[in-house]
Order: sequence, then C-alpha cells, then structure tokens
Amino acid sequence: GLSTIWNEHSDLFHLHEEKYPDISRADFWVMAANAIIRITSIDNSLDLKPTFYWGRKEANECPGSAKRLPTTENCQQVEGVFLERMGLKW
Repeated sequence: GLSTIWNEHSDLFHLHEEKYPDISRADFWVMAANAIIRITSIDNSLDLKPTFYWGRKEANECPGSAKRLPTTENCQQVEGVFLERMGLKW
C-alpha cells in the first residue's frame, strides 16, 4: 500500500514535511501528480495549475471508498466505472 512509498525513507514524504507542512497530504499528492503530468507532457503543454483547487481534507481512512472502484476480475468492471459511470473515453 501507500505506506511502502510514503514513509520516513521517501523523498516526497520529506519534501512535504520540510517545505509544505501547511498543505494537506491530499492537496500535496494532487499537486505532485499535476507537476509530473506537466513535466512529462510534450513542451510542458499540460499545465493543470489553473484547474487546481485547494482544500482537500486529510483522512487516514475512507470507509466504503473501495466499493466505488472496479475490482481486478474483468475489463467490464473497469469500463463500467471509468467509461460508463464517469464518462471518460479511451
């Protein structure tokens, strides 16, 4: 799980603790993901900074959230969640 990459041995963990302790972990993870998307896009063209909203709450647990995600049983579950329910496209 997350504890294997988010712990006292992780560079991201220390970056958050030392430079951004006032930002929730949830906001920090979204900011980090947005930064990776930008720096790996062609000519840094996918800058999601204008669409970022602050205020995600921290939670060590989120009961019931796993029920919203597909299981690994088959592709139809993945399509049902991401294509049909969320309206994403391939």
